[in-house]
Amino acid sequence: MARPSACSWTSSRRGKRGARAIGAATLASSLSQARAFWRLREAISQAQKFEGGNIKNDVAVPIAKIPEFTARADAAVLGLCPGARTLAFGHFGDGSVHDNIS
Repeated sequence: MARPSACSWTSSRRGKRGARAIGAATLASSLSQARAFWRLREAISQAQKFEGGNIKNDVAVPIAKIPEFTARADAAVLGLCPGARTLAFGHFGDGSVHDNIS
C-alpha cells in the first residue's frame, strides 16, 4: 500500500446526461481516515470496469492548468465520442491527472 496522504480529491466531470459535478478536497483527520481515502482512490479504476471498455491516461499537467486541461479534454473526447464518460482523478496537488474515459 502506498504511504497514506493527508488529503483526497476526486473530480467527476461531465457524465452521460451532460451534468457537471466536481468533488471537493477533504483533509484526513487521522491516519485511519487517510488509509480509507487511499482505499477509495484505489477502487476507482476497478469500479470503472463495470462501465465496459475504458481508456486510462496518466497525464502530467501544471497545477494551474488542470481546470483548463480537463475542460479541453472533455470537449475533445465528447466531440469524438458523444456519450462517453470522462473521469479525472489523481494527484492534482503535484500535477498528475488520471484522465480516464469509459
